[in-house]
Amino acid sequence: QAASISVVGKEYRVAWAVLVANPNRWHFAENVVATIVGRDAQGREILRARQPVDAVPPGRTTAFSGMQPATARPAKVEISVHSADWRKVSRIPSSFKRFPLTDVKTEKLHDGQFLVSGNVLDPFRKTASTLTVTALLRDRDGRLLGGRAELVDNVGAGTWRRFVITVPKVAGTVDAERTEVFVTPWGSTAGPYEEL
Repeated sequence: QAASISVVGKEYRVAWAVLVANPNRWHFAENVVATIVGRDAQGREILRARQPVDAVPPGRTTAFSGMQPATARPAKVEISVHSADWRKVSRIPSSFKRFPLTDVKTEKLHDGQFLVSGNVLDPFRKTASTLTVTALLRDRDGRLLGGRAELVDNVGAGTWRRFVITVPKVAGTVDAERTEVFVTPWGSTAGPYEEL
């Protein structure tokens, strides 16, 4: 887990990035929800957000991220992930292929943000209506610093589509070579994966 805070005008923006693992080899993790709570130095709650997470395929790890405005700067951000519903797979788990990536690049922008770009392939026989592409930034020791997700629509079967993600400023020094990108069909149930 990682959270970062940036200032835009008079508003604070709290961004978070989290990895979620599904250790179950024969079930999707569905309807996972994350709760993000920001507290001030006195421990008072000044921000609360709930975020549904895309379904996690059997035996895989995926990532999600989000952003929420806050009226004051949180001294601490807590992220908790609530238990999943388990859905038995409709076919062998290996048929839920990963989405290949190519030409992934991470560039630091003049304002301290990072631009992550690349191409994603739909390896299935049907068009992926919407994919969630999440970029995670790490330091040279592998510590998660932050991330951001973007949606990519209508990725045709067997075709490559470009993605560009702007990741807000993070605390720490980013190692561009350690950037990770995760791709899942958008949706909190296994349905979008099983329809491919």
